[in-house]
Amino acid sequence: MSPKTIPIDECRRDCAPHCDSQRRHRTSGVSCNSFWQNTCRLLAIALFASATARTVSAQSESEKPTAQQFEAWISDMASEDYSQRQLATILFTRHKAEAIPFAILALENASGEKADRLFQFLSSIAADPYSPDGDNAYNAIEKISAARTTSKAMRAQKILEVIGDEQKELSLDRLERLQVELRDRYFQIISTRVYVRNALVIDATFPGTASDLECLKWLTEVEFVKLEGPKINREVLRHVAKMRGLKRLQLVQTDLRVEDLEALTDAPDLDLLEIIYSSIGDEAVDVLSRLPVLGDLYLFGTNLTQQGQQELKSRIDGVDFVFARGGFLGVQCQATSVIIDVVTGAAEIAGLRRNDRIRRINNIPVVVFEDLRRELAKFAVGEQVVIEFERVSYPFEFPDKSELPDDTKLPADELERLRGRLQRREKRETLTLPVTLGKRQEIPRDR
Repeated sequence: MSPKTIPIDECRRDCAPHCDSQRRHRTSGVSCNSFWQNTCRLLAIALFASATARTVSAQSESEKPTAQQFEAWISDMASEDYSQRQLATILFTRHKAEAIPFAILALENASGEKADRLFQFLSSIAADPYSPDGDNAYNAIEKISAARTTSKAMRAQKILEVIGDEQKELSLDRLERLQVELRDRYFQIISTRVYVRNALVIDATFPGTASDLECLKWLTEVEFVKLEGPKINREVLRHVAKMRGLKRLQLVQTDLRVEDLEALTDAPDLDLLEIIYSSIGDEAVDVLSRLPVLGDLYLFGTNLTQQGQQELKSRIDGVDFVFARGGFLGVQCQATSVIIDVVTGAAEIAGLRRNDRIRRINNIPVVVFEDLRRELAKFAVGEQVVIEFERVSYPFEFPDKSELPDDTKLPADELERLRGRLQRREKRETLTLPVTLGKRQEIPRDR
């Protein structure tokens, strides 16, 4: 049945002050009477809801809703009456802290508009994940999303994705203000220089406090974190442990105690944990054995005794455990050789050079880089080792073809043959040097 219409003159007289144009009424197919009826109906709902909200707000803290009231409001969210659905939602939302567990429970079997309203309720609270209520709501949505393939799980996943993207942008802005950069860079990892993408470093230059790092949990794409210096404490570890993409973690010259390391028991599974120059000793064996390290555990310059090392190794079956006392030579070699590619630190000070081939450490032969690393691991910072090495030099350097005069008569192939003969007249020397080992340092990219 079509809506009742009225003459346009009456519409002009009665409704002109309230309409955008008379044409709107002629073309909309809705009469002025029905327009005002709908307007009044919506206004009545809004006034009623507002009055109810003020009443609820005025209730004393002792007048908390009962479980039956929460359940009744949830039931009314599926009512056929729009005003009843709206009112139930408003009353339910007014007590959000107490309502969260009821919403979580109800969502298990809710469908249709009831599920929509409960999801809207939880997502609106989860949008502020730093508040206790927001954290609870976010965790609830995350739990629902774990079902993976159900329609509710997929909706929860979408909500988490939206919240995560927004919080990631806010987190990056926050870190930028704190002069903390996420960028690609080289790191010394165990005994190798490695190029790491999107790495996060927090060290003594960090101007903020641990609470400023609460945003780290939203940086899901960061896999490598280096924490260095006295500003690293248990709260910093707690925030880093919430980074779900974390795979490799370095703790360098920190003042962390054994009890502080407990914060890392909540970290995701790690491919690598390095603890470098730390005062922890045998008392740390228990907590170290409980950390979620699945790949390499590297302790460099700690106070573990040989007995502590053996006990820890027996309790972390399947983990590649490496212990070194902390003395650092400062050379880089290929894995299959001991020919020096890069020389810095103690080695450079002592006089070792690039292309020297290390033969022995304290008269113990070394053939590949792992042999060298294993022998050096026995020594602490400040201790001296004697390195025997072979140095190759060429007393005669034949010039490149480009450096020869234009009137050179020898053919090109003859020049190459002559160059080869002269260069084979190399000079090989076996030398020894005492080297006082230093502290581990990052090897510059251009060395």
